[in-house]
Amino acid sequence: MPYKEGRKWRATPKRKGERLQTKTFQTKKEALHYERDTVKQAKQQEMRSQKGLDLLVFCSQYQIHCERYSRKTQHEKRGLCNRIIEEWGPEALVSSITSGMVQAFLDKQAQKRSPNGSNKDRKNILSMWNHGILFFGIKENPARDTKPRRHDRKTGYTPPIEDITALRIAAEGKERVLIMSYLCTAARRSEVLRWAWEDDIDFHGSQVRVGTHKTRDGSIKYRWLPMIGELKISLEWLYKHRDKKSPHVFPDYYFGSENWKGEQRANRLITALCEKAKIKAFGFHAIRRFVPSFLLSTGADIKQIQAVLGHGNISVTHRYIEKLRGSMKETFGMLEGLFGEKVHITGTQNKKGVNGNGH
Repeated sequence: MPYKEGRKWRATPKRKGERLQTKTFQTKKEALHYERDTVKQAKQQEMRSQKGLDLLVFCSQYQIHCERYSRKTQHEKRGLCNRIIEEWGPEALVSSITSGMVQAFLDKQAQKRSPNGSNKDRKNILSMWNHGILFFGIKENPARDTKPRRHDRKTGYTPPIEDITALRIAAEGKERVLIMSYLCTAARRSEVLRWAWEDDIDFHGSQVRVGTHKTRDGSIKYRWLPMIGELKISLEWLYKHRDKKSPHVFPDYYFGSENWKGEQRANRLITALCEKAKIKAFGFHAIRRFVPSFLLSTGADIKQIQAVLGHGNISVTHRYIEKLRGSMKETFGMLEGLFGEKVHITGTQNKKGVNGNGH
């Protein structure tokens, strides 16, 4: 029962003679409600522990584990958890989930959403239950015997070289350096936006560092790429005109670890540049697709391109890089042929400044 403590009431919930967490409230009624709810939650938790792991607790714990991943991955995992809780109920025991239940759920998702959406759910269920096997004592993975559904993948748009050239010419000042950074590295969007002068740009060694979160544990895995001549000229110009208050190479497009605002701003930039150049709109990943297509046309080996892109299993990728260390510089050197006649950054300067906005 609550008791008076000064001007407040202290709630003292108990379960089987053991005092649970106490708390003070302004009124006795609030304290009574707290005692009732706390004891009820303790009973439910006790029943869960006696019966086994239920789906709600499992999903909650798995989402905590997924906080190490990117915002997009967290959203995907959270969506799956919401769907399976709706399908099987929050109090369903994880041990009671069968392969047949998983297959029926995936079939329903294929019809309701798409075969690709069903396959994504299958992948995430496999990952989720594998995590449960490691950390929660789950015996088997019910998604192991299910099969992915057939679906036709849409081929991403790869812009022609004429449009890439038009985009490069349309960009001015620091925005041109940003575009050049993607053209000369084939990096993912976030890999360039998070660049810091001290950590990722090595003028002396003529190399730049890129890092991806696409690893098993969600940590960043880094690799160094050659800084070809055109990129070095661009970055040296930007370094002279940098914002000395920021350690980052592109401070207008980077706002910390959860950089969705910076990525949105960068997306708006490239869309505006495509409109200015009067070409079909595309994004940064289209540039990442263009680079290997250009390298293939100049005679690069497919394994060299895999090393350039950092694709596939990360350990395999690093083995490729080690084997090709001597030829990586030559491979990236092929990109010099993309630029032809040099387009100098300073040649775009106008009365307002290098990029037209006073910066």
